[in-house]
Amino acid sequence: MLDETRVEQRLATKEEVLQTLTDNNVIAEFHIESLGEYCSVIDHITAIWRKKIAERQTQKKHPAPFYCGELSPWFRGVSKANYQPEPRLFRFYQRAVKDRYKGHINPLKIEETESYFFQRFKTFGTPFLKKEPKSDIEWHFLMRHHEVPSRLLDWSKGSFVALYFATRKSLESINDFQQYGTDIGQQKGKDAAVWMIEPRRLSEKCRNTRNICGSSNKEESFRVIDRYFTTGETTEVSDPIYPLPIIPDLIAPRIQAHIGRFTLHVRQDADRDFNSGGLMKFARDTHVEDGLSYLVKIVIPHKCHFSISRSLRSTGITDMNFTQDLDGLSGELSLRMHLGRTDHNRFVDELERE
Repeated sequence: MLDETRVEQRLATKEEVLQTLTDNNVIAEFHIESLGEYCSVIDHITAIWRKKIAERQTQKKHPAPFYCGELSPWFRGVSKANYQPEPRLFRFYQRAVKDRYKGHINPLKIEETESYFFQRFKTFGTPFLKKEPKSDIEWHFLMRHHEVPSRLLDWSKGSFVALYFATRKSLESINDFQQYGTDIGQQKGKDAAVWMIEPRRLSEKCRNTRNICGSSNKEESFRVIDRYFTTGETTEVSDPIYPLPIIPDLIAPRIQAHIGRFTLHVRQDADRDFNSGGLMKFARDTHVEDGLSYLVKIVIPHKCHFSISRSLRSTGITDMNFTQDLDGLSGELSLRMHLGRTDHNRFVDELERE
């Protein structure tokens, strides 16, 4: 386990070192090997962030009215630790559009690519919906939760939800079961990660308020979100523009089950390197201001995926609970049979070794 002092030392830096930090140092990185250690690290980081909020309030460094609600971090699980927290649309545009049509006399722009996905999803997706979204913004929320490339980056308020999505492939791969305990952890590229962010600090940088865009003030929130979607700018946001944190309405079972949250990224970031804009710019700027990392990466070694996934199952975190459909139930039933066989084989092996 990591005690709070150790975590704080790795999150915070001294004033004189801030100017010499590289981009990689701006993101605090931790490695955990158990569910308990994961919870401990998150609890300590959250406590440190709360302490910093109180300090900024006391020192009157808070640029916005103090938000009295709970500080609740957001989490994003990725199956490979080298995956950066950037929207799928940007990755798609760079690889499938920009690189492919390099030198073309009239290449597609990012807004045209985005419009294609949005219009087609809205046209062909409507017959499959029991309840149609009320606005284009809600359509974008729904698109993202069904894996359509979008400028929205999905997060979760649930740390276990993110950890599940980071390690779930260990329960989906038969090879993992067969190799577990041998050389499964020796492949560095298969390490997973959970990204952790302080969303209200991000909201401060975007709109000079710790109130996050969402259902609490729909008229104002929709105005800000709509301007991000249409122009990539808002009157409240000064240049450079940071991703906008959003709490969506629970318009679909998946969003509700995932405790879904989003950051909306501006189109300009599609042509930038990850280290130059977006969340990295937010992390770097706030690190200079506060001497603290507000974007954290928690790495889960591949050798620990299976054991952590099994621990998560005991808390009720299963695919069936997230998909909310018969496909999820089908996968869950097959997985139960496979896990039972795997446990039996290991038990027999242990008896034979004795």
